[in-house]
Amino acid sequence: MNYKTAPMSDVVAEIVRDGVIDREEVTALRARIMDDGKVDRAEAEALFSISDATNHTKNDRIFRGLYADAIGAHVLEDGVISDDETKWLTSKLGADGRIDGNERALLAYLHDRAPQLPDALQAMMRR
Repeated sequence: MNYKTAPMSDVVAEIVRDGVIDREEVTALRARIMDDGKVDRAEAEALFSISDATNHTKNDRIFRGLYADAIGAHVLEDGVISDDETKWLTSKLGADGRIDGNERALLAYLHDRAPQLPDALQAMMRR
């Protein structure tokens, strides 16, 4: 599959088919998402879907960096975390009742780069 030209839904389906994201898939996904210098909402949503559908213990470790970098860049495109972005993130993070390692990496990314981390996200960091 050509990750650059295939519909994002097909890319996600291909990656999660075996329940694990390997290094080759992460590299191709990074090229698809990051090469244009902008991460849109559909791409960020795709990363949430991939993370939720794969086995974190077997995923290639570089996926976590892509997840945090790409979603963080999307959220901080204008330099701040808006109320709408906070609501969106809180609906995604911990949706399964826990904050996993990828989600913690994203929260750390936002904490380190945002001028102010909203209270709701600070509370998630403490979970």
